[in-house]
Amino acid sequence: RVEQELRTRLIQTVLAVAEILVLLSSAVAGLPLPLSPLQILWMNLVTDTFPARALAVEPGEVNVMARPPRPPQRALLSRSFLGSVLLHALLICGSTLAAFTWGLADGPSRANAMAFMTLALAQVWHLGNARGRRPVLLPARATANPYALGALVLSVGLQVLSVGFEPLARVLRLAA
Repeated sequence: RVEQELRTRLIQTVLAVAEILVLLSSAVAGLPLPLSPLQILWMNLVTDTFPARALAVEPGEVNVMARPPRPPQRALLSRSFLGSVLLHALLICGSTLAAFTWGLADGPSRANAMAFMTLALAQVWHLGNARGRRPVLLPARATANPYALGALVLSVGLQVLSVGFEPLARVLRLAA
């Protein structure tokens, strides 16, 4: 159970790494900053808080206590697992920068809104990866934690509200 919890927390750090990579990559490429500090704060509030609460009540894997213990010489976090974590961060970063670059054709505020939504929604969908090793799209697995479904709906709803509700979009400086 401890190993599963550690893996879950590390998978969640992918989101922070992806945000950092987006900002660093855009600066290195000479692009305008794709996100403002307030947008990052909003995103962290919406995409981290509710999913983290849902993961806290994620049911443990059924056979976790029946498995033999991990050999002490085997790394707690394997090279392939860490590579997977880095790959996810790079995919989230790449898709966000692609959306931002594409949006620049319509102006910087449109590009900013596209990067904001792409990064936030990628982070929300990443919740499924943090829930465990088994595929989460199977109906029984997807509904095993109703809090995760609630966090998904709430996070997506708040994110859509951030661009669709004019007063909030103004505060966050987002073009619809």
